[in-house]
Amino acid sequence: AILFVSFCRAQESGDGSDPRDMGINEIEVADLCEPNAVEIERAGNGDQKARAALEAVKDGNDFWRAGKVDQSTASYQRAIDLDPSLYAAQFNLGLTFLHTKQYHLAALAFTQALRLRPESAGAWQRLGFAHYYGKHYGDAAEAFSKALQLAPTDAVLSSNLGFANVYA
Repeated sequence: AILFVSFCRAQESGDGSDPRDMGINEIEVADLCEPNAVEIERAGNGDQKARAALEAVKDGNDFWRAGKVDQSTASYQRAIDLDPSLYAAQFNLGLTFLHTKQYHLAALAFTQALRLRPESAGAWQRLGFAHYYGKHYGDAAEAFSKALQLAPTDAVLSSNLGFANVYA
C-alpha cells in the first residue's frame, strides 16, 4: 500500500492498486482547528454573532469527536453563516467535506479559509488533498507547492507534491 501522510500523522490508505484512488481514512481529532485569540477576544467584547459562531464551532468540534460528521458539518456551516471571517469554521468545514469525499466542497471551504489566513501551510496542504482526491492533480501540485513554500522542511509536503506532480 502507498503511504500518504497527513499534516498531523501518518495514515495508510487504499489497497495499493492505484495511488490516485487513495481515500481519506479518517481525519485526526488533532486536525481540528480551534478559534484563535483574536476571534475569542472579538466574541468576548460583546459581539453576539461572534459569540454564537464560536459556540457553533465548539459544537461542531464536539460532534466531530463523537463521530457525528453530519452534525459537525451543520454546526460549522451555522458558524460561517453567523461569522464568515471565522477561520476555524471554514477550515473545519473543509475537513468534514474531505472526510465525506465531497472534494469540490472541501476545496471551496479551504479556499475560503485561505482567504482569511493565506499563510496557513495546513490549509494549503488540505486544499492540495481536496484537489488530489478530486483528481485535479495540477491544482493539487500548486497547493502542495504553496504549502511547501510556507513549511520548506516538511518532508511530507515534499512527498505529497511529488505524488501530485507524477499524476499532473
